[in-house]
Amino acid sequence: MCVEGEGFMNCIRWPEIPLEEIINRHEFLLKCGRYITPDPKHPQSKMENPELRRILDSSGYHFAVQVAGVSEEEWIIYRTLSIKMMEQSTSVVDGIEGLGDVIGLTVSYSLFLNA
Repeated sequence: MCVEGEGFMNCIRWPEIPLEEIINRHEFLLKCGRYITPDPKHPQSKMENPELRRILDSSGYHFAVQVAGVSEEEWIIYRTLSIKMMEQSTSVVDGIEGLGDVIGLTVSYSLFLNA
């Protein structure tokens, strides 16, 4: 996000906001074209990105309409979909870990039989 320390000093709510919410708001602004990641090759180029306090210290409605320039409904749908995607990726990881346990038991059992 390329935020300076001064940006955090002006924010009131950032310590209270879950990291997932901060990431969601940042990714949403990137996808809406309202936030442009600075180019490391041209650091002198100034981007007209919203101030951090406008991103983090605003309500869902204010963030959607005033900062991102979309309807509140679009923001709610995006958040809902990102939560579902996170749950699915968590369940896939849990499934892979469970599969590893099954494979480990199978290998242990076959070694036991061959001993």
